[in-house]
Amino acid sequence: CYLDHAGASLYSQSQIQKIFMDISNNLYMNPHASKTTEDAIDIIRYQILDHFNTNNEEYCVIFTSGATAALKTIGECFNYGEDPGTLAYLENNHTSVLGMRNFAQNSTEVRMDTAFKLLAMDDTGDHYRNAQSNSLFCLPCTVFEDGTLSFLSILAIKYGFDTIKSFNLNFNIISQHTFSLAQYVYRNLLVLHHYNGSRAVILYQDTTFEDRNHQGGIINFNLLRPNGEYIGYSEVLQVANLHGIHLRTGCSCNPGACQRFLNLSTQDVLKHFDAGHICGDQYDLVDNYPTGSVRISFGYMSKQRDADKFLNMIETCFVQKPTIRKLPTNWSYLKRRYKDLFSQTKNKNHRLDEFNEEMYIASDKCYECEIDEGKVIHKTIGTLQGILVYPVKSCGALRVQKSWPITSTGLKYDREWMIVNHAGVCLTQKHNKKLCLINPQIDLKKDSLKLQFKGFSEIEVSSNISRLKEKSAYFCQSKVCGDRIQGYDCGEEVAEWLSKTLETPGLRLLKQCNSCDKKLGRISRKDTTPQLSLVNKAQYLLINSASVKWLMDKITDSDFEEDIESVIQRFRPNFVVNFSKPFQENKFESFTFDENLFTNSGEISKEPLLTLSREFKGKVKFGVYLNQDIQEENVYISIGSKIVGNSKIE
Repeated sequence: CYLDHAGASLYSQSQIQKIFMDISNNLYMNPHASKTTEDAIDIIRYQILDHFNTNNEEYCVIFTSGATAALKTIGECFNYGEDPGTLAYLENNHTSVLGMRNFAQNSTEVRMDTAFKLLAMDDTGDHYRNAQSNSLFCLPCTVFEDGTLSFLSILAIKYGFDTIKSFNLNFNIISQHTFSLAQYVYRNLLVLHHYNGSRAVILYQDTTFEDRNHQGGIINFNLLRPNGEYIGYSEVLQVANLHGIHLRTGCSCNPGACQRFLNLSTQDVLKHFDAGHICGDQYDLVDNYPTGSVRISFGYMSKQRDADKFLNMIETCFVQKPTIRKLPTNWSYLKRRYKDLFSQTKNKNHRLDEFNEEMYIASDKCYECEIDEGKVIHKTIGTLQGILVYPVKSCGALRVQKSWPITSTGLKYDREWMIVNHAGVCLTQKHNKKLCLINPQIDLKKDSLKLQFKGFSEIEVSSNISRLKEKSAYFCQSKVCGDRIQGYDCGEEVAEWLSKTLETPGLRLLKQCNSCDKKLGRISRKDTTPQLSLVNKAQYLLINSASVKWLMDKITDSDFEEDIESVIQRFRPNFVVNFSKPFQENKFESFTFDENLFTNSGEISKEPLLTLSREFKGKVKFGVYLNQDIQEENVYISIGSKIVGNSKIE
């Protein structure tokens, strides 16, 4: 269920097949050297102009890498004149528009209410009417196209147009279709309330979805708990992923819109930044107040079943039963505001009934701060029950029988290998669930990795970088959680084995560079310590078996019949410990394994995540992330070790 068409629409299977057949049967060269390719690109220009009901006598098409590059070109090349004008931009313009301020000597932000009034005017006045024309296109359009065009991508556009034509689609039909789906979802979200009558959804729109000339097929919102607390968009994203729903979260590259609709002051935005929030991260709540929202958007291939699947997920997972459906108490205000903003509209066909209740007034944001200057004096004793190593990222676990060495990056061999696809992107179980069926084994004497998969012969790979280099292994790079990963390809034999077992062509096995190699294995986008292997957040993940048992008792799904070992493996921990009470581990600032000290990194990590979300108000992560600054060699962790959880007494 794909609901991010505003970000990028989908391509059809027939499109891909036709593109492949085209480039397989025809030779397309650099357009600077091939008249055939140059002509084919110009034909695409004509198709684009025809799509917008114009021609090359009135407009020309400039190909750029995207909208951002197009805006940058305008900003760089526009003739501002001796008496420069002013770049006027909306408060909720995309970040790419905001970037144009770097090229304009004068710029000003236009508030949305002002913009509505200006755009609604029939006569913009002599000042605007008499303004001198300033055409950017005084030179041939191709002057603005840097270097060689991405000609294969451009030629593929033809098959997108062919798909639209095959369905007899046009702007009017697509607009009506996407608006109808968005209107359907909006009206269903609008009336959702918890059992106690409190709102379940806050919608961020300037309209009430009554006219497609005023509103597109996009909905932005946040969710609320019955007590009025916000549900972070990261929680919504994780639950949506469990249900196979693809949506957008955060500020969608539009900080001005976030600031406007979330009523954030400049001080609030700076506070979020100081708390570590940046574009694209998962810091969804700061002091229990949202930093962004959830966005869904529809395209021409969207269906009502997509909308219904999304609505069912929201009501099932985030609305406390019994569900109450009613218009919100601020409905009259929303209607009046829409009418005021679009006062010039001729279409005033309101379908929803007026609701005469007082305007809803949101409560003030609550900031709480706990200051604790106590010393670590309370100790809780537990036992290390299990050690698990995951040599290959996202593959099966190696359960340690007795003891295991630890290194500067974590357990030795833990996440030192990763499987990448043909594009060099890390493969995870989100993309291929068969990864969990790969059984890794480590031969400590031979310093090698063995991979096993039912129905296939075992394959062995050396862990020694020097040996890989001797076999002409080539240096390669990838990414994990935004960090650059450097390593060596492990060869054709294991690549072929992986492609066959996982039934995915083009897979490769990458071995991360280690301390014995001159290259860094992981280059973080942030200055972080300690060193990390290919893990997502921290060197180790610890979970308490008592917490797992508590969780299993809370799961009410009759189809959930897993034993405790299976549930533990779902969370992919490194250390399984046993404390007497569930969730004691979350209170400890550090752990001592015999004489080895591990610090809590500050991260507390369909079923069982839904149960965790319900019981802990969205904190769907399970376990405690640990780090250790190790300076010694030959340090081992053993099964049965005494674990001491260290916590402060207030």
